[in-house]
Amino acid sequence: RHKMDPFRDPSFIYRLHNPAISAIELGHKVGIKHLLDLSNPFTDKCWDVAIIHRPSLNSTFINAVKILKSHNIPIFGDFDDLIFSVQHAADRPSVKIGIETLKQSINRIQNHLQAIELINGVITSTSFLADIISKIIKPTKNIIVMNNSWHFSWLKKNQIKIEDGRSLDKKQLQLNYFSGTRTHDLDLALITEPLLKILNKHKNIVFVFVGKGNLPLVLNTKAMRQKKIHFSKYPNAVSRAFINLAPLENTTFNNAKSALKIIEAGFFGIPTVCSPTPEYRDAPEISRNIASSIYEWEIVLNEAIEAGYNSEIIQDRAREVRSHYHPLVTTKKLISCLESILV
Repeated sequence: RHKMDPFRDPSFIYRLHNPAISAIELGHKVGIKHLLDLSNPFTDKCWDVAIIHRPSLNSTFINAVKILKSHNIPIFGDFDDLIFSVQHAADRPSVKIGIETLKQSINRIQNHLQAIELINGVITSTSFLADIISKIIKPTKNIIVMNNSWHFSWLKKNQIKIEDGRSLDKKQLQLNYFSGTRTHDLDLALITEPLLKILNKHKNIVFVFVGKGNLPLVLNTKAMRQKKIHFSKYPNAVSRAFINLAPLENTTFNNAKSALKIIEAGFFGIPTVCSPTPEYRDAPEISRNIASSIYEWEIVLNEAIEAGYNSEIIQDRAREVRSHYHPLVTTKKLISCLESILV
């Protein structure tokens, strides 16, 4: 979508760029192209496989598929959200908060489903997504799970060390919430009451809201607001947190989401207080504190705050998360699965 600066799109960064630079590190030849680039006759097309992120049926996609198939290149579509299920159209946050109508949502879903019909297989970010798509797509296509991982550039550049950029000044500890779009408004609203109680109780805690979205009115005066951050500056912003927040409404759409919030914060040894979605529950125990109800959010947040800084635990948490969600391991698995299918 962002041809001039694709790094405005976190989905592109984690689902295409991260595995691409990881595959290059592993010795493979990788190119990242916009679909429009395929119409250029001088664009190299000697590829073993093409992966298209969130494929949707339109004239650009159809033309790209024709070109790729004319070169006998297998095509996989990558999905990191539940955007291909009509059954769950009303679950989409964009519908729930009125950004789009249910009819518009269904139309977009149908475009994804028609695009899937034209390609060879699908890659998903979670097993939950893979299970749903396997029940929808008939006849069954090749389905691969490629979990999200921390961005390889964070380690490659050697720019990030545990606790870099994070103030240990006990007078001001950051409780961070990152919201990429307005579609997370209802998720944050879910914990308004317990969050307000925490901020009133702990005067040394500062609530930092980063990104786009509407804050509940009662939190407006309690929050430090920051604009959405370009990915080049994002790791430094994440590393400043004392505790990371990841509330999600209990919907099928949200249950399909990955543990990316935990992964990003955990890379720096920062704990995440989160909702009990499948991927959050499956994350290493040291990386997250799960709150299963509104009542528990206040309790769990209190426990996390009162636990304070423990350098040894921070180091252990970072090592566990970096090992569990290593991009080279994830990319090796993806390549292995592709090889077994395409041989």
